[in-house]
Amino acid sequence: MYVQEIFLQNTGPISECHVKLPFDDEGNPLPVVIVGPNGSGKTIFLSYIVDALTEFAKQAFQDIVVPDNSGGTPYFRVIHPMVIRSGQLFSLSLIHFKANNDDLFYCEKSGGLEAASYSPKHTCDASSPKNISRVR
Repeated sequence: MYVQEIFLQNTGPISECHVKLPFDDEGNPLPVVIVGPNGSGKTIFLSYIVDALTEFAKQAFQDIVVPDNSGGTPYFRVIHPMVIRSGQLFSLSLIHFKANNDDLFYCEKSGGLEAASYSPKHTCDASSPKNISRVR
């Protein structure tokens, strides 16, 4: 499973970040280095990827995370209005994965955001059983 593309908007210090990850001619991923000053969003960027991987793993396996007292499973990242960039009405994250020949999408939205108000190229079909959509 490889991350193909990640789009983040209005989350923490990140106003907008759109990265298409590099692959060689044979489809193998190339190394990526994430750099920036303290507080620029490197950890937030990585936390979305880890949350997405955790959520996909929870669909396939029963022992990824320990259930809480209510029987539910905790998230790696908590969706909360505090994650929305200061002064903005919403945050949005979309991650496109490729596993074998399947396209998988992770989508997280928080705040006041209607699907019709953002670009169609930055969407995922939440109705697909292969996709994960988290909304607050």
